[in-house]
Amino acid sequence: PALGAVAAVAAVVALALGLWGSSLSSDLDETRSALERERTAAAIVADRGSRTVDLASGNGRLVVGADGRAALVLDDLGSAPNGHTYQAWIIEGDNPIPAGTFPGEEGLDIFLVDGDVAEGEIVAVTIERAGGAETPTLPPIVASDPV
Repeated sequence: PALGAVAAVAAVVALALGLWGSSLSSDLDETRSALERERTAAAIVADRGSRTVDLASGNGRLVVGADGRAALVLDDLGSAPNGHTYQAWIIEGDNPIPAGTFPGEEGLDIFLVDGDVAEGEIVAVTIERAGGAETPTLPPIVASDPV
């Protein structure tokens, strides 16, 4: 009986350590992904070949690379309200396409837009419930001029 109890405890400890290791690995993957997004956004902003587009509403600018990748550079947006997130949209005509969510931060906030931004399109930001939305809640709090 004692050997069985020790084996059971060892199995539980091994399972707990496995779950903990898996959680750490997942956290590391998320951190690496976020760092890569930040690097990509910074590269777009720093590239002399990128185009700067003014915002029709909000404070900041949209920077679009020659390949269509884009970064929103927002001033003093602040954190999204509790239970909510900021969501970017690429708008072609009357068709808004989800382009990623972000929590926002104080000061300068640089966000890599998911998807390519083409000539004539607009990038907008709305406040949505945590997790994002399929259609934007209007009006947007940030909107670019057409690219």
